[in-house]
Amino acid sequence: MGKTFENYQGLFLLLLFWVSVLLSTVVLPFVLVVLELETKLSFYLKTFLGQVFAYLLPIVILLLATRQRAKKGFKKTGL
Repeated sequence: MGKTFENYQGLFLLLLFWVSVLLSTVVLPFVLVVLELETKLSFYLKTFLGQVFAYLLPIVILLLATRQRAKKGFKKTGL
């Protein structure tokens, strides 16, 4: 059987998880400083953007990975 995207889907979702963590800790603050948006945006909006990348996006990615893994398990057992 050939390798398909399904074989690498868990690895891909794990990579997306770590990319979202990197976005929240490194890229987002850097972009805000470079574009001079840090002074224009309120503290609450900057915090909200950081929280979305740090918590919401990884949780969604992990839920997708869990759902895909569960579907694959059901297919194997015939349920």
